[in-house]
Formats: sequence, C-alpha cells, structure tokens
Amino acid sequence: MISVNFNFVIQFVSFIILVFVLKHLLFQPMLSIFQQREAKTEQPFETASQLSRQIEQQLIQYKEKITQAQAEAKEIKAQLKREGVAVERELIDTARKESFQALEAARQTIAKESSQIKAKLEKEVDNLSMAVFDKIANG
Repeated sequence: MISVNFNFVIQFVSFIILVFVLKHLLFQPMLSIFQQREAKTEQPFETASQLSRQIEQQLIQYKEKITQAQAEAKEIKAQLKREGVAVERELIDTARKESFQALEAARQTIAKESSQIKAKLEKEVDNLSMAVFDKIANG
C-alpha cells in the first residue's frame, strides 16, 4: 500500500501554491508580453499583405483601364480612318466633278470660239474672194 506522509502533503500543497503564484506573477505576464510582441510583429506583415493585395487589385484595374483605353484608341483610329477614306472619296469625287465641269466649260468655250473664228474666216474669205474677183475683173 501507498502511505501518504505529512511531508508529501506539504510538498504537494507548496507545489500547488507555487504553480498559482508563478501563474499570476510569471506565466500570465510573459504570455501577455509574447502576445503583444506577436501582435506587433504580425501587424506589419498583415499591413504589408493588405497593401500588397491592394496594389495587385490596382494593377489589375490599371491593366483593365489600359486595355480598355487601347480598345477605344483602336476604335477611334478605325473611325478616323473610315472618316478619312470618306473625306478622301468625297474630295476625289468633287475634284472629278469640278475637272469634268471645267473640261466641259473649256470644250464649250473652244467650240464657241472656233465657230466665231470660222465665221470670221468665212467673212474674210468672202471679202478676199471679192477683192480677188474685183482685181481680176478690173484688172
């Protein structure tokens, strides 16, 4: 059988008292210090990871905006090109019409002047014929 003597009881009670005293005087303050230290070291890491996530989100947003801006720029470029082609066609058509009108006006002017010159020449030929005839007849 196990016999319990008085010495053992005193040591056991002393141990229990020592555990409670150490718990309140040593272990809890040390745990508190460790927790504070851990909180202080974890806070910068948490802040850094949070900032890293924010930066990644902003980079994604910037990339999306850049992609969107590039798409808009391509669309604007295509639209301007289409408008430029339309303006070019319009200018070419206008130039063709104007050149055709100028050519027609020149043809009309030439035809008018040539008929005037022809009429003048016919009068001069008649006059010269009459003059030659008069010279031959009077002559």
